[in-house]
Amino acid sequence: MKLRLAAGLALALALALLGGVVRLRAADAPTEEGYPRTLAGVWMRTGTARGITGPKLSGDLVITPESLELLAGKRDVSIPLASVRMISYGTMRGDVDTEWVVLEVVRDGKRELIGLRDGRKLGYGQRTGELYEVLRDTARRFSRAQFSTSEGFRAYTELDRVFAMDVPADWTLYHHDLVHVDGLVRYGTVVFTAEPLLEADDPKGKARARALGKIQQGQATAWIVTRREALGGMKCDGFDKGALAALGEIVASDPFFGPPLPPAAPSAFEPVEIDGCAGLRLVSRAETTQGVLDLRVVAREGTLVLVGLRTTEAELPGQSAAFERAVASLRLAATR
Repeated sequence: MKLRLAAGLALALALALLGGVVRLRAADAPTEEGYPRTLAGVWMRTGTARGITGPKLSGDLVITPESLELLAGKRDVSIPLASVRMISYGTMRGDVDTEWVVLEVVRDGKRELIGLRDGRKLGYGQRTGELYEVLRDTARRFSRAQFSTSEGFRAYTELDRVFAMDVPADWTLYHHDLVHVDGLVRYGTVVFTAEPLLEADDPKGKARARALGKIQQGQATAWIVTRREALGGMKCDGFDKGALAALGEIVASDPFFGPPLPPAAPSAFEPVEIDGCAGLRLVSRAETTQGVLDLRVVAREGTLVLVGLRTTEAELPGQSAAFERAVASLRLAATR
């Protein structure tokens, strides 16, 4: 009999045998053609199973528009796609040289990480990347995981190996100073705005530079997501005193979150929850202009994430609700 994904999954696994500028677009209409799909020889583990030699299940993975079914004999597992919040790809705790498709699953208000990989050749099969693409395509087709959004918004997933978020469907985005580490865009800034940033209309980038300057001065509305390496004391479970002091300096020196805003004292940050982590909020207003910053900060897996609304005092009332919705939709990849 199939086990439903809950506390019993962890027990089942423990007992198992070892074995540039972009115009945002609307999603295509879903279709069930080509489903179900079956991938043979797939391994499954939890986020707490240590290493590639740790406890895992092995079987055939059947992918349907509604669920993922691992057929593993007496320990079959069913994962409803509606319970999958994020699909990412990378290493898991305990592994140093293997990559997994990592599912962040939420059931009954509890989060759990589930890893999937090609189990052939003792777990070193070369099709784990293909498995990731199949699952990601399925999620996109049926508006699941990070591709789930609501009317008027579009799921930003261009860098969803690191984060995903809902943004206004008719806005443009600009990737600023992205940094690649081991082939993955690990750090950098993404600017979402209704300002004209399209390269086709601005071959020399002069209009784009003026628009970015207006955003940095708080004279135009934009949402900014910046990822950088977390310092000591910056973790998912909170920020210590030293980290708060360092965070104030980071914000003050950032071109999108700093001047002309006043420097942020450690006491100015208020605790908030962001994607299941103990995050921070800072609201700051420029003394000489009408610029406003509503900033959220969170750290996970050695990465510091800053998500800010830059706008004017006049535009703030009309922007706040949509920005809160975006922050609530923020999904941070759990892989490292």
